[in-house]
Amino acid sequence: MTTAVNESKKEKNSNARPVLPVTWRAIEPGPHKRWWWYVAFIIVMVWLMSFLILLHEWFVLACVVAATVSILVIYGRAPRQMAYRLDSQTLTVNKQTLQLDDYRAFTTQTARVVVDGIKPVIVILLPRRRLGFSSQIALPENVDETTKVLNTFWEVLPFDDAKDYLADLRFLDRFAHWLRLN
Repeated sequence: MTTAVNESKKEKNSNARPVLPVTWRAIEPGPHKRWWWYVAFIIVMVWLMSFLILLHEWFVLACVVAATVSILVIYGRAPRQMAYRLDSQTLTVNKQTLQLDDYRAFTTQTARVVVDGIKPVIVILLPRRRLGFSSQIALPENVDETTKVLNTFWEVLPFDDAKDYLADLRFLDRFAHWLRLN
C-alpha cells in the first residue's frame, strides 16, 4: 500500500517537472486542401497558357507549365511524419537543429487543418528578430504526451500570446509554411 502511494507521488512529481530531453513524433499539419482551389488554379493556369500560346511566348509558357506542376506537387503532398527532440538549448526536427536562443518565446495556436475530425494544436516558436520566420512545431496526438511537451516548452522558453505578431506576419508565415520552408 505504501509503495503504491510513493509511486503515485513520483508520477505526480515527474509530471510536474519534465525530464530533458523530451522526444516525440507527430504528423505535420499540411495546408488545408480544398477541391475548389485546385479547380480555380487549373482554370487560371489553362487560361494563362492559352494566352501565351496565342502570343507565341514559348519560353514563358514553359516556365508557367513548370511552375504549375511544381505548385500542384508541393500543395498536394501528404503530411510528413516528424521526429522532435527538445532539450534546454536546442530543438531537433528530424535532422535539422534549431537553437532556442534564436527564439524569444513560444505560443500555441489551433491549426487551420482538420486532421481526423479535430483541429490539432501547434506550437509556434517566435523569432527574436522582428522579420525572422517563426517555426511551427506539431504536437503528438496523445493528450498526456502533449501536456508533457507543453510543460517542457514552459521550462525552456517563456509563453507569449503573440496576438500582434500573428496578426502582422500571418501572411508571410502561412506562405512560408505552405511552401514548407520552415
